[in-house]
Amino acid sequence: MGFKQVHRFAYPTDDTTVITKAVSGLVDALFVEGVRYYKLGVGFIAMTSAKYAQGDLFYESPPNSALMKVFDCINQKYGSHSMFLAAQGIEQKWAMRRALLSPQYTTRWMDVPKVRCG
Repeated sequence: MGFKQVHRFAYPTDDTTVITKAVSGLVDALFVEGVRYYKLGVGFIAMTSAKYAQGDLFYESPPNSALMKVFDCINQKYGSHSMFLAAQGIEQKWAMRRALLSPQYTTRWMDVPKVRCG
């Protein structure tokens, strides 16, 4: 059973607060009482570089690039997820199951097979 919602932003944005607000609204539209959800994914379509964004006199709200720079700098300096929005919550209630994870031959030296000639 798959549900899909699409949100089109009025202007290009990299503002996490704007994206989170949009996603929260979509989640509310997808919620069905009594249905157990296993996983929810968010995808981005038609991403555009801010370098090529067309300015608009009638922005709904301008992107908050100064705030996003602070987020990025703190997370880069102190580690990923050091700073986050409260909408994410402070406790991770689930984690991926990794018991049957296949070896990662192309990305981890420890997983490369060892051959002994004797």
